[in-house]
Amino acid sequence: MKILLVCEHLGETDGWSRYTKNVQNGLTDTGHEVQVVSTPELPKPLRCAHNPFVLPSAAKVLRDTIEENQPDVVHITVEPYAMLVPLLPQKMQQNIVLTIHGSYGIRPLQKWPMNWFAKKYYHQISQFVSVSRYTKTVVGDALEKYSSTAAAAQFLQSCTVVQTGIVMPKGYKKRTKRQKQLVHVGGVKPRKGVLELVRACAAYRNAYKTDFRCTIVGNTHEGSAYTRAVKQKIANLNLQKHIVFSGQVSDEKLHGIYTEADAFVMPSRTNSNTFEGYGLVFIEANAYGVPCIGPDTSGAAEAIVDGKTGYHVNIEQPKDIAEKIHWIVDEKRIGAEDCKKWAAQHTVENMIKRLEKVYELLQSEG
Repeated sequence: MKILLVCEHLGETDGWSRYTKNVQNGLTDTGHEVQVVSTPELPKPLRCAHNPFVLPSAAKVLRDTIEENQPDVVHITVEPYAMLVPLLPQKMQQNIVLTIHGSYGIRPLQKWPMNWFAKKYYHQISQFVSVSRYTKTVVGDALEKYSSTAAAAQFLQSCTVVQTGIVMPKGYKKRTKRQKQLVHVGGVKPRKGVLELVRACAAYRNAYKTDFRCTIVGNTHEGSAYTRAVKQKIANLNLQKHIVFSGQVSDEKLHGIYTEADAFVMPSRTNSNTFEGYGLVFIEANAYGVPCIGPDTSGAAEAIVDGKTGYHVNIEQPKDIAEKIHWIVDEKRIGAEDCKKWAAQHTVENMIKRLEKVYELLQSEG
């Protein structure tokens, strides 16, 4: 089968690109012919999400690419590029699959004028992939609210849940240090619950007296009001020796961080237009045998088997998070092998098998 992936880039520096790269590799390994259209041919996705004036020229690029390559399936792996679909010929619309990762599944529906395009593409696209049951439900509810009951029903009927897959790490030895190691991967922004993590670290230190370090991996967004608030909170709570920011790191360095980690903690936030669609980082940490702590809401809850691969927590309760850290780090209540077994169920190979079924369904409808 010939598949065209529509994405921003394949640099694996963010969730969108890591997903697309894994899809590309997995499809290629399975014998499919994979082509990619991305930036700079296309505008950056957030421009497509917020600026209707860039859409006609971007849609022409996509249309010309489809005409030139004649793919069997056009798989849009970055939600804002779905804005181009209403500007494509109807025949092309019939071959499109859209993966919905999270917040950008609902944001375009919430604000004019982009909601015109969003209502259109939710009606025109034949097959959808959602990375979690939660995400599928939230999008269905948003269509019910902002479009129609019929649109919501059509989406729910044509949407398949395919959880994102990972590449299992190989050839590593778990390294342990006397100082306990916590890790958070996701950058310094409100959705990733960094302030909640800081408060939990203070509660853990105060209640259990364990010597620990918490490494926050990802873009620090220096200069942002949120980053300033996080660093001020760290200073106010006297946590400077416990919490460190690594910034964005290479895969090799992240591999090293995971091999030393005792627990992965990401108390992500959910609000009216922002949520964790799935939380692949929880699965990635489990693949190294690292137990996880995450919210009891959003798609992140589906990535953690509560009590077996980690714990669900109320992110507004620092003492609750601290207790779960204690259970994992000090009392060893979660086994590494259970974490690895869970991660092994979420491989790229398993993801591709489910995506192939979606592609086949699309072809049968055509």
